[in-house]
Amino acid sequence: MNDKLKILFVRIFLRPFYESPFVFYRTRRTRCLLWQGDKLVLVRHSTGSKLLSLPGGGLKRKETIVENIIRELGEELEVSNLENIQHIGTIQSNKGLNVKTYEIMMARIRMDEKLVPNYEILEISPQIPQNIDWGETDELVKQALELS
Repeated sequence: MNDKLKILFVRIFLRPFYESPFVFYRTRRTRCLLWQGDKLVLVRHSTGSKLLSLPGGGLKRKETIVENIIRELGEELEVSNLENIQHIGTIQSNKGLNVKTYEIMMARIRMDEKLVPNYEILEISPQIPQNIDWGETDELVKQALELS
């Protein structure tokens, strides 16, 4: 097949596939603006991006977003007493044919609550929001804070 035929083949057959409006993979996840006093708790996960981000994770089947955030914060940070849990918004991330929906939650923990990282977490970093260098965090944190 010569080059012109290859280009024509790609334009006719493959390009519509890549520009398809169909979604092949959907995930629903939670992230939590977790406040301890006036500090926002950020974490650095051991997998994926090494940037600071909000704690949270994927929803299991038939799990509500409140149940999920309680489970995820319990697993990641050993938090047991969440207060004032509320849903503050939804952010959708489209990457190619994959769609991730992030349910953004907000909750508080007591000042004396000790945060203990599990194997998924490299670092826990409570920070006063105006002191956060956004260059070190992912775009989701900025969007989530704009929702609150």
